[in-house]
Amino acid sequence: MLLRTRFYIPPLKPEHLVRSKLIERLQQTRGGELVLISAPAGYGKTTLVSQWLHAHSQSFAWLIVDKSQAIVEVFWQHIIGALQTLIPNIGQQSLQYLHNKDVEKAVIALLNDLDRLDVAQESDHAYTLVMDDFHKADSIDNTISLNLFLDHLPPSLRVVMTVRQDPALAIARRRASGQLVEFQQQDLAFNSNECFEFLQQRLILQGQLQDTVSQDVALELTRATEGWITGIQLSAMSSLGLESRDLNRDMADYLFEEVFSQQPKPLQNFLLFTACVEKFCPALTNSLCDIDDSYHVIKELEAANLFIIALDNHRTWYRYHDLFRQFLLLHVQTLSQKQQRTLHLAAANWFEEGGYYELAFQHAVILKDWHKCLALFENIAEEKIELGLQHSLQDLLTALPSDIANSLSQKYSAATAKKASLEKQKSFGIESLIEPLTKRETQVMALVQQGLNNKEIAEKLFISLNTLKVHIRNLYGKMGVENRTQALLKMQG
Repeated sequence: MLLRTRFYIPPLKPEHLVRSKLIERLQQTRGGELVLISAPAGYGKTTLVSQWLHAHSQSFAWLIVDKSQAIVEVFWQHIIGALQTLIPNIGQQSLQYLHNKDVEKAVIALLNDLDRLDVAQESDHAYTLVMDDFHKADSIDNTISLNLFLDHLPPSLRVVMTVRQDPALAIARRRASGQLVEFQQQDLAFNSNECFEFLQQRLILQGQLQDTVSQDVALELTRATEGWITGIQLSAMSSLGLESRDLNRDMADYLFEEVFSQQPKPLQNFLLFTACVEKFCPALTNSLCDIDDSYHVIKELEAANLFIIALDNHRTWYRYHDLFRQFLLLHVQTLSQKQQRTLHLAAANWFEEGGYYELAFQHAVILKDWHKCLALFENIAEEKIELGLQHSLQDLLTALPSDIANSLSQKYSAATAKKASLEKQKSFGIESLIEPLTKRETQVMALVQQGLNNKEIAEKLFISLNTLKVHIRNLYGKMGVENRTQALLKMQG
C-alpha cells in the first residue's frame, strides 16, 4: 500500500514571492519534454513548480520522492500511483509486470497506456507528472528505466523534476534534441528587486506597516547571499537583523542538515580542506587533500550543485558560495591545530611556487611565518611598484606586526612607480588588457613568444607543467584568446 500523502502538492506559504517570469517559462513547455529544475538546497525549486500549478489550471500528478524509492520496482509503483490520481486505472498491466520484477516490460506497458491516452485525448494540453526531489532516489536502475521512459515519452505527458544534482538522464542528448527545458541556480536566484519585494511583503504579513526596507539594504543582502533564497529568508528572520551580512546560526544549521551532513565523509573532508583557500584549482586541491583526482571531485561538486562557482570560462579556478564557505570555515575549526597548519602551509607553498605571491602571503600571515612573509612581500612589492600600484602595499602591511610593518614601510615609502612590466607588455602588443599580467605571467609570455614549448618553459622557470598550464589559461583569459596561435597573433598585432 502506498502512502497517499506522497501524491499531495505542497501548499504555498503566505510569504512566497510569485516568480512570474519563471512561471511563464514553465507555462510555455509542452508534452514530450523533460523539465529539469536543478539547483542547491534552498533555491525555491519546489515552491516554483507549486506556484505554476496553482496559477494555471491544468491536470497534473505530484510525487514526493524519497530514498525508499531508490528500489526500481518501488519507484515505478509510486509513479503509477501518482498517475492514477490523475487517470484512474492507468498502469494496471505495468503493476503486474512489476510484481514479477520485469521493469522493462512495466515501463513499456505504461508508455503504451499513455500513448492510447494521447490518441483518445481531446484537449491539446498535456498532463504533467512532477517528481519532486528526484535526487533522493537517483539509483542506477531508476536511471536506466527512466531513460527508456523519456526516450519514448508521448506528447500527452510532460515530466517535471526538481533535483539538487543533474541526473544521468542523457542530458546532453536531450538538450541537443530539444526535449530538455532547464532551470538552474542562476535562474532561480533572487535579484535585488525580488529581494526588496520579498522583504517588503514579509513586513506587511507581520503587520509592520510602519517599517520599510531600502533598496540599498536589499541590494547588499542580495550580494551577500548571492541570491540564495533561503539565505535571504533566514537573514530576515534572524535576531541580528538585515544589517548582518554574515552567516547566522539558522543558516549554519540549515547548511549542516540539508547539505553537509548528507555528503560522504571523504567529500566532507574535501570541502573542509579546500575551504581554507579563497579560490582553488585541481592542482592546488591535489596538494591540499594529498590526492591525485581532484579534477574529478570538483566535477562531482559541480554536478551536485554543492554551492561551487566557476571563476573562468576554462573552468580552471573555482570558489564556494561565500556563505557556504563561511559555514565550512566554522567546521575547519574542529580540525586539529596541526591539520590546520598543514593545510595553510601547503597552500602557502603552492601559491608561492605558482607565483601567486599575495595569496601565499595571506596563508603565511595565518601561520605567523614572518620570515616567509618578508620574502613574499619583496616579490609583491616588486610587482606592485612596476605596475604603479605601490599604494596598495599598505593593506598588506596592516597584517604584519608593527615593527616589521614599520621597517618595510620605510623601505618602500620612497619607491616610485616603475613601468618596466607594462613596457614589456606593450612590446607584446597587448597593452589594452583589462587586467595586468603578473610578473610570472609576463615571464611565461616572453618565453611563449620565443617559441618554447610548455615543457621547455616549465623547466626554464623551475615550475611544474600543471602550474604552467594554470598560468597559460590565466593568460588566455586576460588576453581574450583560446589558444597559443591566437595569443601569438595578438602579441604581433
